[in-house]
Amino acid sequence: MTKSSKTKKYRPYVNVSKNEICAKLSAELDQVVDSKNVEIISYCFAELSTKKHNKIEKIEQHLINLNLKPVHWLETAAGITREFHSITEGKHNVYVILLEKFGESGNYALYVGMTGLSPEERFQNHKEGHKDAPSAREYAKKCLLPSLYEHLNPMGYEEAQQLEFSIAEALKKVQIPVLGGH
Repeated sequence: MTKSSKTKKYRPYVNVSKNEICAKLSAELDQVVDSKNVEIISYCFAELSTKKHNKIEKIEQHLINLNLKPVHWLETAAGITREFHSITEGKHNVYVILLEKFGESGNYALYVGMTGLSPEERFQNHKEGHKDAPSAREYAKKCLLPSLYEHLNPMGYEEAQQLEFSIAEALKKVQIPVLGGH
């Protein structure tokens, strides 16, 4: 496991125009809106905010009305997780779940875990309560956030254990609410 020295935000739409981002956001909202859209919508919203789109408040209100509150710290979280790199080969994976209705404010939090299954299989187990982590059990499991872990997987068991812990701790250091990361 390696970690680079400087944290920066992950901005997948940095080289995309405001109009193209709005079109992407609109396309996501035209699809069946479910939890899987949250990651793309959050990145689009963050980039439009950065580019100072003149209707950002209306866009945010529209998303909230659709029960799709953007994850305002997702770019920061992705920037942090992209500082980590796996170096071993194996069949284990780290994964990150977006939890909602966390704390009294009802905001989002993250659950960082590791598994010998695919992240999708493990997420389904979490949703069904199978070997669900007690620390995350009471919160709604909204979706996986692949942009936070796909670049790492797969890896060896020991490295997955270490990355699970290290990623959770790095996210906590910047005040992102995190559960898991044993």
